[in-house]
Amino acid sequence: NQAMFKIDELELTSRLIEGKFPDYEKIIPKSTRTKLVARVDKLNNATRRVNLFAKENNNSIKLSVTNDGRMQISTDETRIGEENEEVEVKIQGENNKVAINAQYLMDVLNRLKDSVIIEMSEKLTPVLVKPEKGDGYVYIIMPLKV
Repeated sequence: NQAMFKIDELELTSRLIEGKFPDYEKIIPKSTRTKLVARVDKLNNATRRVNLFAKENNNSIKLSVTNDGRMQISTDETRIGEENEEVEVKIQGENNKVAINAQYLMDVLNRLKDSVIIEMSEKLTPVLVKPEKGDGYVYIIMPLKV
């Protein structure tokens, strides 16, 4: 019921999960209404600035994408104010809007380089984030109810 990995002087022991692992493929959307490509550095900087105001609202930010090649990142008004940032994106599909936790988006953006693909469908379906180049890595962010 345990696994051990040893590399030189490093030894890692882990307990194996008992039972059946959840079927994660069920929550990965098969199709999306909106697909956008953005530069990681621009998106991360804008998200950080908006998150300064979103902390009072449990880090809730809204991503609003329009066919004019712009994504608005905003937060609702709080005691310290509100913020609205704009990022240039390449978009395929329909205009869309979703609310997510800014911290989750920043977590994945801190791990990626160059450009990122974000796919979204409905307000309450998972948002997919993955690197534009390369494959095998998919990050899922569950949207917030607003």
